[in-house]
Amino acid sequence: MSDEKWWFGLVSRTYAKMCPALGIEKEIFSVHHKKHIGKVMAHATVGYCFTGDPENGGDGVLIQLQRCQAFKVAQKAYRGKGGKSVRKGDCVLTDCNVTGTDAGTPDKPKFALRPLWEFGLLPSFDALVGPGGQCEGAVIVHQEDNAG
Repeated sequence: MSDEKWWFGLVSRTYAKMCPALGIEKEIFSVHHKKHIGKVMAHATVGYCFTGDPENGGDGVLIQLQRCQAFKVAQKAYRGKGGKSVRKGDCVLTDCNVTGTDAGTPDKPKFALRPLWEFGLLPSFDALVGPGGQCEGAVIVHQEDNAG
């Protein structure tokens, strides 16, 4: 199973969970407003390897976790994260939306799944079920993001 999701940075809750009986006290966090915290796009592929049928139990396997980034050409000069200067025309990594094969444009890049499959997932699947693999001899049935 594969899926991609946007993940936000730390967002505090006003009423944090607490349970004095377990020694868990209310925590107070100090963070910026969630609109100022960056978000990250990630694509995860996990598997479940079992013998016979799932009723017999099996092993969960993390196959790949990929941050969905692409290079973007800076349209103007600015000061980036950590105080690093970025000049107009520099290539900078940026998190972006996931597409099938469209890599986008230099100023609006996208993360294409085709290269991820060709150079990442398919070799990982081969290593997983090939000779000496963690699930040697298994048959792969894959579903991307609940697609048919």
